[in-house]
Order: sequence, then structure tokens, then C-alpha cells
Amino acid sequence: MTNEIGKAAPPPYTPGSLPSYSEISPLIPRSSKCPPSDSRYAKNNKENLGKILLSYISRAIISVFFIVGFYNVVLRGILIGRDDPGIQVVNFKVGIIGAGPAGIAAAQGVRDGVSALSRKFKDRNVDVQVEIIIFEEKNRIGGRMVVEGTERMEIEVEDVAGGVFDADLLNIIGGMADLEEKEDLVAESEDIGMGKVGYFDTNHIITETYRPYATTPWKHYISLVWKYGPSVWRAPKIPIGTMKSFNTFLRTMNNGHSWISSVKEIISNMSQQHTYLSFSVPATERLEKNGIGNSYIRDILAPQVRRHTGQSVEQINDLALSMALEREEMGSQKAVNSGIFQMMMEKSLKDSKAKIRFGAKVIKARWEEVMEDYETWLIELENATNKDELPTAEILDKLIIATPFNYTELLGESRDHESIFNLDISQEIEYQSVYITFFITSSLLRSTSLKGGSSAPLPAQLLPIIDNTQPPNSTHNTIIELTLLRPLNPLSSPQPSDSPSSRYLYKLLTSTPLTHTSLTTTLALQEHIIEIETWTQHKIPYAYPLMQPRFVKNVNGEFQLGDHVWRTNAAEGVLASSVDGAWLVGGLVGRNVGRGIEGEVEGRLAIGEGKKGKV
Repeated sequence: MTNEIGKAAPPPYTPGSLPSYSEISPLIPRSSKCPPSDSRYAKNNKENLGKILLSYISRAIISVFFIVGFYNVVLRGILIGRDDPGIQVVNFKVGIIGAGPAGIAAAQGVRDGVSALSRKFKDRNVDVQVEIIIFEEKNRIGGRMVVEGTERMEIEVEDVAGGVFDADLLNIIGGMADLEEKEDLVAESEDIGMGKVGYFDTNHIITETYRPYATTPWKHYISLVWKYGPSVWRAPKIPIGTMKSFNTFLRTMNNGHSWISSVKEIISNMSQQHTYLSFSVPATERLEKNGIGNSYIRDILAPQVRRHTGQSVEQINDLALSMALEREEMGSQKAVNSGIFQMMMEKSLKDSKAKIRFGAKVIKARWEEVMEDYETWLIELENATNKDELPTAEILDKLIIATPFNYTELLGESRDHESIFNLDISQEIEYQSVYITFFITSSLLRSTSLKGGSSAPLPAQLLPIIDNTQPPNSTHNTIIELTLLRPLNPLSSPQPSDSPSSRYLYKLLTSTPLTHTSLTTTLALQEHIIEIETWTQHKIPYAYPLMQPRFVKNVNGEFQLGDHVWRTNAAEGVLASSVDGAWLVGGLVGRNVGRGIEGEVEGRLAIGEGKKGKV
């Protein structure tokens, strides 16, 4: 600022040159009606002064926030951009095959791992963008628990999976803590005997039990003890210790910090926590040790085990036995379960920000060089709902196989590539298929033959006792379970006089296809009450993993099949197939993939800097 010399001084102040603003404050206009000496004028001006000062202070604060925000959003980017090369964006695309519990959990795991990674690189002005795409052949999420073509019956995944949903699962996945139970429907389920299970041979019902165990009436309990002795109170205690230690181990795997790449590492960690490894002990040995009688095993325990594993007691290990018996205790059908698991998975899918493509069947996946020095996964997709459409392709940086199908066949064209180092057909998990049938009846099922001449409704669930005198594929021996799921017209709700009578939804599990005629003939059911047009049968090809006893030294299975490909089902042959287990392993694999991206980001940045230096 410079001083100006030679200018004349301003004229002296005179009343005639009074400005339009008062001398009291340059902010308050002078009033021609009230002189400055007026006390009321002074009082009002003081009040106005306070209001105006407060207004200006507020405006100043708002202006400061505006300037700071404008600087951070606009000016900072402009000013820093002059000296900084700008934010470097590194893109990855992760593909997941399968939208079952493992696939949804894997997507959440990848996102969790990437979120931690993004925070780390943010300070280095690097933006790591990971796109997650789930390819699902069916029309909704749920994996093996989804049966299509049953929209009219409103079949939920809980209807397919049976008694594998419990409170622990709600806690593991989370997000549904405010669930309210539908007490009226639960009470109604009890009124029609939803907790009663009947065990039948080729002629009649041999015995009955109640689920949960604690609801067994005393009179019936005494009759069971009279018939089967101490096995009645010993058998329900079998899963307690085994499942307590197993569930504790699963929770340690879910702590978010585990980096496990193989089933052997899981077994090693389990061995450090527990000296007793239930997957290596035959179920028959455990039953003998606990003093369970042969008649109880034949009539009650074996049908229960077959319902949950698809295998006989002689074929499985203690872990599979304990899982089956634990599910029996928690497996009563309750209306409160309907649709909840689907909602939990949808919430997790939303949180993971993954995209999902329904009706997309992956038929081939191969590792290819799409451009010089850049290799990637190329998967071939088929429209599952329209076979006439030409296959499409998708390029991926990472691939997670979260379905139980034959992965060696899927990756066959890449098996000789050095990047695929764990492609071994001996690591394939063996599965057993099952046929699931849903049908509707106009009344509760009855059988005077099975009920010994009684016309009372059958128990809500029927489990057959295997007849060794008949071939395995006989109609009786092919039946695994017949269950009343729920009434379709709730009896507890008011019904108008002209409303149709209640209808009932049933589920049938068999090891081979079965017609409604074969079912009604074998069980001596009233054929006319089955609505034939509702008879819907589907095959679940990978229903049960075989759970034979395995010694630690013989346990194999890698989650990572190569540098850029993983699978989630490697542990099913050892740890069985369970919803919570699939969820935890899927999350574990997903986090490993998300964390592993860090090294590749560093590599891409290094390559970028190298190329920049040459330019």
C-alpha cells in the first residue's frame, strides 16, 4: 500500500453534511423522527444492535464452514493437483459362482478385506476399486436350499433344509435381532402335532417321539424307557460335548483375523484346541461307548441320522452323528423361521455391494492371456432360463467357486497351466443326491394301516425304519422323510362360512424318484386327498457330503486351487455340510481373497511407476 502525497485534506465535518447513518453505529440507519438524545431510541437501538450482531456472527460461522468445505471439495483438488499426479485408481473384478450361504458370505468377506485395504492405500492417494459379481443359476439366493417351480406354494429355504436353523445361526449372520415371533402360528403348529415324530416299518408305526425332547409327556416318556431302557436318556446327551467344542472352534474361525488356506490347517488348529477329533471317530464306536442299545439305534436313532446325512450309522463319524442329533432337537417346524434366513442373506448381499446375476450358469472357466503380459479368468456363461441364447463371457481377475459341483471339470481346460497348482481329482468331495417333493392335501394324512386301525391323523413327521429284507431301491427303503410343513389356511384366523376347507403342505424326501401313487400305496394313504396337480419333485444332486471317519494324516483339501482361484467346499467332507459351517468357511475364503489383493495392488503400482520412468 502506498501513501498518496499532494492531496488536499478532507473538508471539516459539519451538521449539514450528516451521513445517512447515525453516529451511534454505522450499521443502524438514522431516524429523522427520533433524535439521538431520545432514551427510547437508545434502548431500541441497543436491542436491535444485539440482534444484528448475532445475525452477523451466525453468517460469519456459516461462511467459514462454506469456505472450508469449498476448499476441501474444490480448491484443494485443484491446488494439489498442480503438483500431484492425482489419485491412482486400481480396479479388480472378483467373480463368485453360487449364491448359497458360502457365496454370499464370500462376497461379504471380500468386501471386508478390501475395505481394510482401501483405508491403507488412501493415504498414498490410491483408490482400490473392487467389483464383486455373483453368478447364480437359480432365480433367487439360497444355493442347494432353493427349489424352483414352487412359487404357488411359497416354499422357503427353511422348508427345504429342515432343522438346520437355530439361534446361533441368527447370531453368526446377524441383522435380525428385532425379529418378533408369530406366537399364534407356533401355537397352532403345536395343536396339529407338529412336534410329534413317528417311526414306521413296512406294516405300522413302531414308536413315536417328541421334538423338542423336553416336550415329551411323562406317560409317553415312561413307555419309551420301558421299551428301550437307559438309551432314552443317554442318546440326547451324545451331541452336547462334541457340538460344544465344534461350535466354539467355528466361532474362533469367524473372528475375522484367521488366514487359513487348507483343510489341514483347520484340522491343525482344531487339534491344538481339542485333543478329541470327532471326525476321526466312527459313530458306532461312540454309540457303543455311550451305551446306546441296538433296538434304540434301529428304531429311532438310525432314521434320524439318515434324515440329516443320507447315510447309515455304520457309514458316518461321530461329528456327523452329533450334528444330526443336535438338529433333531432344534428341528421342530416353527412359523417364526419362515423366510428369515432369506432375509438375512439378502441383507448381507446388500452390505457387500455385490452384483448378482440370476439365471447365469457357468459352464466353463479358463485362465487365458487376453493381452500382452496380462492374464485373467475367462468364464463362459449360459442362460439357465433360455437354452436357445448364445453363451456369453465374462473376464475376471479372481474366481471363487462357492458351489459343490465338480470343480475339476469346470477348470479342466486350465489344469496344465502353472497357475493352477492344486487341481487334484482326489480332493473332490463325494456327495449323495436326494429327491425332494412338495405336495398339498385337502386334509391331514391318515392311514389306518400304519396307525393300527385308528383313523386319527398321522404324526406330523414320519421316518422309515430300514427293512434289510427288501432291496435298497424298494419304495419303503427309498423314503427318507415325510413331513407336514404347515397348514396353508391358518386355523387360528377367522374363516368366512363359504371359505374353502384348510389345506396342508407336505414335504417328501426320497433317495430315488417316487410317484404319488407309489407313496399312497406303500403307506396306505387316502389318495383322493392329495392334489395331484401340486405334486412337484426335484433332484438335489449335491445334498449330502459323505461323512465317513477320516484320520488326520488322510485329510486333504485346499481352499486355494491356484494363484487366482479358490473354492469353499473343501472342508465339507470333514466338517460336514451345514449352513453355519458354509457361512463361516465362505467368509474365511472371501477375506483371504480380499486381503491378498494388497500384494497385487503394490505390483500394479510398481509396474505403473516403471513405465512412467521410461516415458
